[in-house]
Amino acid sequence: MLWQVVNEALQIAAGVGYMKEYPYERLLRDARINLIFEGTNEILRCFIALSGMQGPGDRLAQLAEAIKYPLKGYGLAIDFVVDKIKTQYYGGERLDNVHPSLKREAVLFEDWVPELSTAVEKTLRKHGKEISEMQLCRGVSQT
Repeated sequence: MLWQVVNEALQIAAGVGYMKEYPYERLLRDARINLIFEGTNEILRCFIALSGMQGPGDRLAQLAEAIKYPLKGYGLAIDFVVDKIKTQYYGGERLDNVHPSLKREAVLFEDWVPELSTAVEKTLRKHGKEISEMQLCRGVSQT
């Protein structure tokens, strides 16, 4: 966003914008370095998101395999359904060893984990393995 604003200001200032007497030259340099820093942060966000989706993705792949071969994967399918029912009616897992000063945050975290799990599963069912490519190309296609 900052890069776009500086770029437009530089276009309006034309050649004068590159002169040191005007602030545009410094702003242009600063805006570029912010993009580099932000790019690193974006890569880390993608890595964390994709790492977090790996476990549920593996589980959905196993469930798909169990559905193909119902007799062989009966136990896995039952475990999946039971876990879904438990999460739906009893909520997710509870954190036991939480420092008293973080108890309120832990309760919020416990309440939102099932929501996150559901969102991850929906996203993986919708996009499948292509999700990794979508994350990396998202920033490029929107600029």
